[in-house]
Parts: sequence; C-alpha cells; structure tokens
Amino acid sequence: MFLQYRCIGLTKHCCHLHFTALGPGATHTVISYKRAPHRTDATRARALLFAAASMPEQEHCFHMGPGTLKIDRQEFHGPIQQEVIKRMRATLPPEKQGIILLQGGDVLPVYSTDGEILFRQEAYFHYLFGVNEDGFWGALDVRTGRSYLFMPKLPDSYGVWMGPIQGPDYYRAKYAVDEVAYLQDIAAVLEAAGPPCIHVLQGTNTDSGSNIVPPSFEGSNAFQLETATLFTQLTEARVHKTPQEMVLMKYVNQVGSRAHVAMMEACHPAMMEYQMESTFRHYTYMNGGCRHQGYTCIAASGPNGAVLHYGHAGAPNDRQMSDGDLVLFDMGCEYYRYGSVL
Repeated sequence: MFLQYRCIGLTKHCCHLHFTALGPGATHTVISYKRAPHRTDATRARALLFAAASMPEQEHCFHMGPGTLKIDRQEFHGPIQQEVIKRMRATLPPEKQGIILLQGGDVLPVYSTDGEILFRQEAYFHYLFGVNEDGFWGALDVRTGRSYLFMPKLPDSYGVWMGPIQGPDYYRAKYAVDEVAYLQDIAAVLEAAGPPCIHVLQGTNTDSGSNIVPPSFEGSNAFQLETATLFTQLTEARVHKTPQEMVLMKYVNQVGSRAHVAMMEACHPAMMEYQMESTFRHYTYMNGGCRHQGYTCIAASGPNGAVLHYGHAGAPNDRQMSDGDLVLFDMGCEYYRYGSVL
C-alpha cells in the first residue's frame, strides 16, 4: 500500500495534511500534527545514539560531525563478526572451518571519462568490517575470530590528488581489526594462518538477479576456495539485526522522516517535483550527515503517482505541480550504508 499526502493548511503551530492510502480498502483522512521546534527534533535524535554525543573521540569511531550518530566500529562490527563465525561453526565440521575472505568495492569511472561515480562500499564487506575506502579486502578466521584487512599500496602521486597516504597501523586502529597488511601479501598472510580452506561468496541476489562471482587474487590457486556456505550464512545473518544496528536504523529513519516533513512544509503549487527531491537531499545531508540516498528519489505529482518507479532518467521528477495535485514522495536516505524507506 502506498501513502499520498497533500498539505492543505499551515499555522504557526500545526500542519494539516490530507492523506490518501492507495490499495485495497483505500481511505482518505485529514489529520493535524504539532510542528515541534527543530530543537526538540534534535533532542529526540540525540536520544537514539547508542554512543552519546559526549562519547570521547576514538580512533575507531565513525560520525559525520556534531549532532550525527556516533558509531564505535568495534562495538558495532564485533558482535556481527561473532554471529557470522557462530553460524559458520554450526554449519561446518571443525576440519572444514577456514578463513572468510571478502573483497571490498572499487571506484568506477563514468564510462570512458576520468570522472568517477561517487563510491559506496560493497554491502557484505561493509557489514563485516565497516571500511569506507575503496580497494580493500577483509578476512575473518572462523577458527580463532582473528580479523584482517588488506589495503592497496598507493603510489606517492596519490597523496597529491587524494590527500595523505596512511599505513597499516592507521587502518588497524581506525577499523579495530587484529592485523592490516598490503594486498600484495594476501597469499602469504593466509598461508601463514594455515586454513583448510578459504570461504568466499558465491550466489545470486534474489532481488536483482545479479550473480556474485567468487573473487580471485594473486596466489589464490594455492588455496581451496569453498563457495557453498558463506553466501547463505552471511545473508541470513544480515536479516537478524543487533541492538547496535537497530539504533542505527532508527537514526536514519528519523532523519528521513524529518526530511519528509520538511518536504510537506515546503511544498506549494507551481513548484517543480525535483525541488521536493532537492529539499529531501539537502535536509538529510545538512541535518543528518546522509551523503547518499538509498535509491532513486520519487517525487511524483498528479498522474505520475501511478508510475511505480517514477524519477528515473527518462522522467527525472520534472513535472510542475498544480494546486490540488496529490503527491507521492518515496525517498530514503542512507547513513553508514544503512538506509531508510519512506
């Protein structure tokens, strides 16, 4: 069921909204809600933080500045890693328990140009390790729980264009892992650990239909790559959220919800649909530190509300809204690779 809303009146303290539910048993209703001061909204948001705003700055803490959610990577990803290890141990006999190896995402060019698509980390890799940077790999020993990151060895010219080049010690502290080595040393590090096999991802995403192909690295032929277990266990683990994940999901949904209210307040006849998209994007980044959106923003007015995935490149939220139009706003923001859907 979809929900459409139209602002039919504003006062200093209240906003009157007309809601239309689309689907079986559709109903129409008019409600009013109190327009709480922004200070109250910010106070409620801060109450959701599992690491309070006063939390001391730590090397392995992620946040996007004052007022945004602070995440202790060690406390966030530690329980996730332990749950995945628990699932792997319960599925495999001891003699077949090896090391999980995941490949992180890489920056992609805009076709043949030297421009780049804004990077977002591969979801499975981020789930286990929380790494922001591209070009990393990660490993987790099912037998011992030891965690590893493998980083690219960057040329000196990288520092000119992209900023200071950091070493393994920096990333070991930042991501709270046991060991960081360079990518060129993956085979040597894995061989020293002596696993019976390397667990890698192979499977099909049932939503997109896309296949996940097992990664390969220099020296991978020397290891037995086990592909039957990890995809199922890691995917199932992601279904069951930890308390820390729940707090993060509440935060990002609260930011997205307040952005929807900001669109309600800003929406007026003669405005363009994309101006509502712009309002949402600006609010979530400006007030919540959400640089990315979870999916293509849908700002559909009038007849466009009947198009399920409106907002695509061929229909880029470009209709001018008229007085009396019903509007359907389907937008969600993303923080630390967790998204809202509203």
